[in-house]
Amino acid sequence: MLDNGRLKAAHDDKFKEIFNCLRCASCLNVCPVYTLVGGHVYGHIYAGGIGAILTAFLHSMGDFEKINEMCIGCRKCTEVCPGKINIPGLIEELRARTVKENGLPFAAKVVFENVLSNRKVFHTLLRLASVGQKPFQSGNVIRHLPLFLAGMTKDRSLPAVADKPLRDRISKITKKIDKPTKRVAFFAGCNTDFVFPETGESVFKVLQDLKMEVVFPEDQSCCGKPVLGMGDRETAKNIAKRNIKAFEDANVDVIISACPTCAETLHQTYSEIFADDPAMKARVEKFAHKVREFSSFVAEQYAKAGRLNKTIGGTKVTYHDSCHMKRGLGIYEEPRKLLEAAKGYEFTEMKDCDKCCGMAGAFGIKYTELSMPMLKQKITNIKDSGAEVIAVGCPACMMQIQGGLDKQAPNIKIKHVAQILAENIKD
Repeated sequence: MLDNGRLKAAHDDKFKEIFNCLRCASCLNVCPVYTLVGGHVYGHIYAGGIGAILTAFLHSMGDFEKINEMCIGCRKCTEVCPGKINIPGLIEELRARTVKENGLPFAAKVVFENVLSNRKVFHTLLRLASVGQKPFQSGNVIRHLPLFLAGMTKDRSLPAVADKPLRDRISKITKKIDKPTKRVAFFAGCNTDFVFPETGESVFKVLQDLKMEVVFPEDQSCCGKPVLGMGDRETAKNIAKRNIKAFEDANVDVIISACPTCAETLHQTYSEIFADDPAMKARVEKFAHKVREFSSFVAEQYAKAGRLNKTIGGTKVTYHDSCHMKRGLGIYEEPRKLLEAAKGYEFTEMKDCDKCCGMAGAFGIKYTELSMPMLKQKITNIKDSGAEVIAVGCPACMMQIQGGLDKQAPNIKIKHVAQILAENIKD
């Protein structure tokens, strides 16, 4: 009776680290969700992300499942935890064990196994969505939805699916490079391919300006992060295998992603989920070794070429750090150096530049009542910076912040770092 699940956690190689918890509440003080909802929402003695984990062991997995989505995976807690507990990672591990034992909910299972893991079906549905959204579309956003969906667009516009995805533009934007310095493959990810194809065009332009041959493997699809976030590692493995095969066939030196979530999934998570698969391990490690995030890679190349000199004067631009970029990949300085060197721009920092914007994948849609206050604070900080442009390195953050700006500060523009760099390159 006194043990109450504690020994089970102590004897678990992954979860024994929860006993490093000092109950200092540092994680709660920086958790963007906890600071909004407080402790009572969690329903038990222990609140926040660490509370969700303790609830799983000290109460039940059923209680854990009710509150685990309150962790958005921003990892802010990992920066302040004196016990170095990887709270978001442990929550994802619990989700994976739950799915392995009980399976996915029926609807999620159908979508993951028959849509996300099937590139042709998935992309066909996205193309159909670009047509079906027309009655509600205004430019590149959806500002109003009818009836019970109206709340989703109250203070935030939603992104529209592009009429023409990036993959349909490749032939027009690909240049023949004489004596290329590298052969590079671009992993677009869902958002860049079907929502922000202009960002993908800018990536091509920047890399080709560096005298690199850029290719786009047609068989690439979703990186699998939405599936992994729900704990379905088996479907994620199937998606990963298809992506790895697509890029192996391309025979490239480097694989570039302009989405930090995709970059982290390809570079780190694929290796983790195949760690116990000897047949795949070597292939995955070779693939992962080639993966680079766009801004860090370009900053490295610009530094070698002497192109990172600070500029003075111009349009004031600030920068939002995505959670996966800063705390997942450890990339912080590189995008700032690129912005400081961008002609026609003057860089300025904003308050809480690395605080989550509130998107976090499906969280931003499913929990609008939590996502919107986080977004409003982000928009306030952007306005207070005095910037005319907010730069981002993450397409998901771009979706969220673009929607907030459209409704709350339409005079401020949002651009991916790649777009700002491309502006200074002559065609």
